Amino acid sequence: MRRLLGLGVPLLVGLVVIVGQLVLPGIAAQRLRDQLARNGQVLSANVHAFPAIELLWHHAESSPRT
Repeated sequence: MRRLLGLGVPLLVGLVVIVGQLVLPGIAAQRLRDQLARNGQVLSANVHAFPAIELLWHHAESSPRT
């Protein structure tokens, strides 16, 4: 039983990190689009952050438009 619990906790933490990495940028992009839409039409908004947990502290990578 201890072995199962010892394996389960790291797997659960890993699963939470993976799901967060997939979900948080989409949520941040939607919030950004909503905020920008108050001032005009939004053509697109993309958010990238690795690790995605940075988004909880309002940090995201920035890159010039091409």
